[in-house]
Amino acid sequence: GDLGWNVTAHGGTSGNLLRFYTISGSESILWGEKFSSLLVGTAAAAGLIDVAMVAHRLHLLACHWYLDQLPGDALEAHAEAIASRVRDATSEDWHWLRELFTALGHARPECAARVLSAFTPASAARELARTHPDHYDTILWFVGSVERFAPGWLEEVGQILDWPVMSISLQGVRRGDVAAVDKLVSILHRLHRPLLRSQVTFLADLMADAVRHASLTDLRFDAGDLYLWLELFPDEMRRVADALNAPRLAAELGGSSLRQAGTLLSAAMFAQRAGSTFGLVLVDSLGDRFLQTVRRWGSQNPYELRVLLWLLTCGDEPARERLARELQSTVEAECRRSGTERDDILKAFSVLDNVVAAEIAVALDCDLPTATVITTANRPLLESLTSVDSELAEQLRNLESSGLDYDVNLILPGSTRQEPTGPLLPEESSEEGSAAP
Repeated sequence: GDLGWNVTAHGGTSGNLLRFYTISGSESILWGEKFSSLLVGTAAAAGLIDVAMVAHRLHLLACHWYLDQLPGDALEAHAEAIASRVRDATSEDWHWLRELFTALGHARPECAARVLSAFTPASAARELARTHPDHYDTILWFVGSVERFAPGWLEEVGQILDWPVMSISLQGVRRGDVAAVDKLVSILHRLHRPLLRSQVTFLADLMADAVRHASLTDLRFDAGDLYLWLELFPDEMRRVADALNAPRLAAELGGSSLRQAGTLLSAAMFAQRAGSTFGLVLVDSLGDRFLQTVRRWGSQNPYELRVLLWLLTCGDEPARERLARELQSTVEAECRRSGTERDDILKAFSVLDNVVAAEIAVALDCDLPTATVITTANRPLLESLTSVDSELAEQLRNLESSGLDYDVNLILPGSTRQEPTGPLLPEESSEEGSAAP
């Protein structure tokens, strides 16, 4: 009776599921089998957020107790009510759509496809074009789950997506958030949407504007992202790299706890491949305040110290020698304290300055481990491509000299491919007041 009263109150469903997690194993299974349908039905009547939360938590329960049937039965029983909520989804609802279809797609793929059809491709394309870039990461997860049970739906969305409207939404990219732009390119790929050459230039300019005045805490330069779609175009890549303000970021690193060193390392390696001097200027700008920060914080996190040392290897030889000598005692002390990270720290330090690293190894009475440096990671991708696949490199050069607004997917393996059809011309918008980049 108490449970029935609680779940009928708006928003009460999630609270009951949280209590559900405190019930022991056999009791939780019995509880779930008895009340999951009630929870889903009540949540679906309340709204998309409620039913998505319930679906997500039932999904977690099913994964933990291997009860795939449990959420599937409950969700499918209320598919029509859930579809009515999905039908009215807006550009603010991507997180809840992700939660709902991750659960429903796993438990009942065919039912998930039927429910998703209520959110027509035209509606989805309209809301996606209007969506703020903050949501791109969530959308990428959403389309990844939908890809498994409704790939045709995604392709329809891609075909009617209004790029000029989306280009206006892209002006909302937050300062420093270049990762959001890369997420968008991944979304377009999942939607089988061509990425035109003119769009690469537009997105590169957007990234450059985003990083130009970014602080260290603003910067979102994900280490795992290769930005392959951008790295084939040296001029655009260089434009982004040169917009990074090395002296300001170096000053901010000196006053931080070194947790942002990984972000700067990703940016510095990207800039190095672009032929930019960002990394050189950054390392050369690190002064006494930075050294004091390393001495204070380096001993508290050996992993961050190791990442920082790799960042310092982006400097020129005089800067590397200076910093290696200044940090020698700090690194030696940390190697003595940190048994598991010692060899990795020494590897990074040996690339920074092999002579000083050898002195530390002698003081520690250990062998100096050999660091493996992948040289291709620090040179332009196009240069590497020429030596690995000369035919593809030649195709890229021919497309670049053609003057056509070609589909970049022609030269990105595994992507949707569309032959170039015309010169570099702006795209017409279907909404009044929009402007193509």
